[in-house]
Amino acid sequence: LTADALYYFLYSSDILHLNKLPNNWTPANNGWPILVSIVFTIFNSDNIFTLMQIQRVLSVILSVLTIIPIFYLCRKFVSKEFAIIGGVIIAFDPRLMINSFLGITDSLSLLLITTSLVLFLSSNKKMEYFSFILAGFCVLVRMEGMALFLVLTIMYFIKHKNQGLEKFYKYGIMLGVFLLIIVPMNIYENSVND
Repeated sequence: LTADALYYFLYSSDILHLNKLPNNWTPANNGWPILVSIVFTIFNSDNIFTLMQIQRVLSVILSVLTIIPIFYLCRKFVSKEFAIIGGVIIAFDPRLMINSFLGITDSLSLLLITTSLVLFLSSNKKMEYFSFILAGFCVLVRMEGMALFLVLTIMYFIKHKNQGLEKFYKYGIMLGVFLLIIVPMNIYENSVND
């Protein structure tokens, strides 16, 4: 692992060995290394090269799983046959494959973004809440998740423009859940970096 992937690996290793979040350093977005550290505990290995391979394999698995929400997202706009083609294009995208093998945040971020959009566009209105939850986790993984949050907010108000004041109540709940996810981690990051 090199560059950012190594930085995330070191943080994940610290979490594994301390059994808690380190109180002396943290990456700007620590959602990915926290997930990696959880997977590390499942395999219970002290071999550094094994742990690095686990981080890479996890990234590849998440990239492969991204095909599923991509298919359903494409299915919202085109027929099933073309949606399969959309999933295949993503599956064989060279940039996605390269980033998967690097063990960085891209695969998890893409999975969270696409799943959030699929849930938001679902006919089940309750899934909108889960889309904002995933947007919160996406912010923990990459700061670009804030763009997803803004897109979901705009889409929400367009989708519910005829609901009156009820839409603001529901949005307040979604915003509250979103903030419950990102604010504690933000407080932790600020306390560590002070």
